[in-house]
Amino acid sequence: METLVIAIILVILVVYFFLQDFKSTLIPSISIIVSLIGTFACLVAAGFSINILTLFALVLAIGTVVDDAIVVVEAVQEKFDSGYTSPYLATKDALGDVTMAVISCTCVFMAVFIPVTFMGGTSGIFYTQFGITMATSVGLSMICALVLCPALCVIMMRPSDGNKSPKSFNGRVRAAYNASFNATMNKYKKGVMFAIHHRWMVWAALIVSVVLLVFFMKTTKTGLVPQEDQGTVMVNISTSPGSTLTETAKVMEKVKDILKNTHEVENYSATSGYGLISGSSDIWSDNPI
Repeated sequence: METLVIAIILVILVVYFFLQDFKSTLIPSISIIVSLIGTFACLVAAGFSINILTLFALVLAIGTVVDDAIVVVEAVQEKFDSGYTSPYLATKDALGDVTMAVISCTCVFMAVFIPVTFMGGTSGIFYTQFGITMATSVGLSMICALVLCPALCVIMMRPSDGNKSPKSFNGRVRAAYNASFNATMNKYKKGVMFAIHHRWMVWAALIVSVVLLVFFMKTTKTGLVPQEDQGTVMVNISTSPGSTLTETAKVMEKVKDILKNTHEVENYSATSGYGLISGSSDIWSDNPI
């Protein structure tokens, strides 16, 4: 849950730095929340729970569910920049330009995860909830982008009057962003031109990358889920039948002396009167160290 909240905050910040306007940022942010609420409702309908798999899918989907809304907002802003003065007409014409693109991209993304839900066995248990959560969240984001976002654009977005103060917060953010973006873009252009003028290096890098890909795919260990070894060892100590609890405590003291002298052991605790195999009787707990 903490990671989910952090992801939402980071996505909103990134959207703001690129759109450079509070109202334009608010529209994709609302789309994120609505898409997540709809996804939780679909999880309830499907009989899933909020677990590691579904939350992991939601964390990954945060950066995806905002894409469709950003496309719509940017398209409306482009109409304003080209001379539109009516928010309704700008939104209507913008949707006419990007609707098919939003639908096709979303369908392609969902087509990647929907087949995963038909896997059987142990892998299917893991990937079914993950795939359905991802596909559902992305599908709902498309609906929000084509229904909710246009309504919000008409209500909230207005053409720029061209008199924004450069000393305002948005103005300062815009100036700082544009300066850093232009510097990065210049370096990127130089890198692209270098690659164009040295094509043999590009082809050589491609061949090396393919060879390394095949090599690592064959040598890297495989598994269904990563091992979660917490470094915990449980030891069962059995004394002679009929031993008293006092005698058992003396044996436990000897074991603790061994553990204290073992540098690899960081923490330990001892419990007398309880056996991993035999079960429990009167439990006596030693102070854990």
